[in-house]
Amino acid sequence: MKPHLWLVRLIGVIVPRRLRADWRQEWEAELRYREAMLADWHRLDWRRKLDLLWRSTSAFWDAMWMQSYRWEDAMIRDLRYGVRMLLKNPGFTLIAVITLAMGIGANTAIFSLTNALVLRPFDFHDLDHLVSVLGTAPQQGAGISSIAPADFADLRAQQTVFADLAAYRWSSSNLTRGGKPERIQNCEVSAGFLRLLGAEAELGRTFLPEEEQSGRGQVAVLGYGLWQRRFGADPRIVGAEISLDGKAHTVIGVMPQSCDFPRPVELWMPLALSNEAWNERRDRSLAVVARLKAGVELGQANAEIETLAQRLAGQYPQTNAGRSAMVTLLSRSANGAYTGVFLGLLMAAVGFVLLIACVNIANMQLARASARAREIAVRAALGAGRLALVRQLLTESLLRGLLGGVCGVLVSFWFLNFIRGSIPLDQVRNISGWENIRLNERVMFFTFVISLASSVVFGLAPALQSSKPNLNEALKEGGRSDGAGGGRQRLRKALIVAEVALALVLLVGSGLMVKGFARLVEKQHQGFDPNHVLTMRAMLPPSRYAEDRQIAAFHRQAQERLSALPGVELVSSASSLPGSNTWNSTEFLIEGQSAPPPGQEHVMNYQKAGPDYFRIMRIPIIKGRAFSTSDAENAPRVAAISEALARRYFPNEDPIGRRIKIGTAESAAPWYTIVGVASDSLASSSTVKLRRCSTCQSSNSPIAGRISSCASPANQRCNGRPFGDRRPGQQFARL
Repeated sequence: MKPHLWLVRLIGVIVPRRLRADWRQEWEAELRYREAMLADWHRLDWRRKLDLLWRSTSAFWDAMWMQSYRWEDAMIRDLRYGVRMLLKNPGFTLIAVITLAMGIGANTAIFSLTNALVLRPFDFHDLDHLVSVLGTAPQQGAGISSIAPADFADLRAQQTVFADLAAYRWSSSNLTRGGKPERIQNCEVSAGFLRLLGAEAELGRTFLPEEEQSGRGQVAVLGYGLWQRRFGADPRIVGAEISLDGKAHTVIGVMPQSCDFPRPVELWMPLALSNEAWNERRDRSLAVVARLKAGVELGQANAEIETLAQRLAGQYPQTNAGRSAMVTLLSRSANGAYTGVFLGLLMAAVGFVLLIACVNIANMQLARASARAREIAVRAALGAGRLALVRQLLTESLLRGLLGGVCGVLVSFWFLNFIRGSIPLDQVRNISGWENIRLNERVMFFTFVISLASSVVFGLAPALQSSKPNLNEALKEGGRSDGAGGGRQRLRKALIVAEVALALVLLVGSGLMVKGFARLVEKQHQGFDPNHVLTMRAMLPPSRYAEDRQIAAFHRQAQERLSALPGVELVSSASSLPGSNTWNSTEFLIEGQSAPPPGQEHVMNYQKAGPDYFRIMRIPIIKGRAFSTSDAENAPRVAAISEALARRYFPNEDPIGRRIKIGTAESAAPWYTIVGVASDSLASSSTVKLRRCSTCQSSNSPIAGRISSCASPANQRCNGRPFGDRRPGQQFARL
């Protein structure tokens, strides 16, 4: 045979059998025609012979292209047979699909939460390059904090790793025009903040650089939710005036619904600080975000920001000694580190559930394989190879996995609706990405992948075990029905052991998680009793309550009216709700002790409380006394400290009678005499409670507060504002 024709026959081996004859005939005819066009083979020179051989190699690529027909035949045949086997055993199929649907549905639902709250909490362009710049104070044992305005200005001027740097802070205002008075959350931002996020106004415009300067204009940008709810999505709102805390502000734009950083914002305002405020380094009230330059890694940005922080600590030792800074991805800092850890634990837990489901189905398939042993043996005896048998059995597993995935999507809808319905709205309002929890393309791809992976996990071992039958035993009349009985039994026992082990791990983990949640809500682990306690928050505008006596009079009148209500046992005031993490953090000094060196200052959290506060919250007083009505505005200033603070700063002495000063040694702040030590609780741990709360309340008029259970406090940030700043007043009443 001529070499080029022999080569075509050799290549034809890989062509699907049903197409092989026609394919070879076509190629041989093509080459013979080309040979005849040139001359007879024996008359050709070596160059023409090589050309014919080279032409014949093209048949290889043609044969490779036809492999899709081979795969299609085998795939369609296996799929048809697999569907028939599923319909032939509807009970087994139904149980397997339901089991998989529960496991895949739970995984899909938890991944939806993880995707929305951790992986993609914000719908911003190039989210992986957006970072948060956080202040730290490792020598003081303090956690992550905000950044002072002067430090932010220096970082913005000296850094080289960010394409842009911007700052924001939270505040609140009374909206009193365009409907009923309403307390709304503001986000004060520097001029480049929205541009840095890549957010454009849906209507109007965003802030200009000159509007960042104090006194250069009162403007505001509405959040999408406020625009829809309060103003009926009126496009004519741009250019209109609204009243915030009694001052007129011009609406210059409306942001789109997708602009929900750092959480859904009702109103945007320019960060218009005075020159004195921009030079302040003790008032660490700003949160900072930045966009990395192209090619800059997170580690490189961290190194530069830490170097700049050390430089500022050397230049301003009185305020910056012992302080540093760090850079972290914005998506990781959105809802706190514990959110990712918690959702990671949930992902692990539902992963165990899916593994248990897969092991269950694998055991069911091994048990069912005994009924199919004769069928598999007959197919093997008729010439079916082991690879073909494994492929057929895996195809059946794949069909079950895909059916389980489709049903799992439906189950995940139920899971997500249950999660949304079981958590009160006021507890998720401040969670970034909560509104984005849905089954999007990323979640659907995850479901598809996990369905395929599940098919392999529960189908591979039974397929391998069933594809090597003992033909002699399986085909004998009355012989054993499971050809490889010993091996199959050992595999089933191993799967049972694995299933029990996984279930034990899941059970122990679930028990620990339930116990941990129970400890969080049990009264004895909170240190105070929230039952039958109601709270009301009032914010007074400085335009009407400019003097301390006016604020004090308002709260006294409010307490008198609340006390007169039927069923009210006690009424008191405090500057923040217990357990809400909204208290001020400040430096303090202890009388008789030398001032600590810069960077090692004493730091504590504090709030201001009125008489009967400890009785209402049922917080025990370990030493001394609680506040009383005799601690009036003109009486000596007194304070009560927690056990934790007493142990740390007064380890071998009685703190009663000692005096502490809020602020630095240079400040003119008054001294407070310690009159009591309160038991540690979420309402007092590592804190000091200061009497004379009437001088620190800020509020609104008319009252735009709300009545809520003390067990579900509002989550307001204090922004690290200095001592003496006007704060909201919380009225407490025990029924």
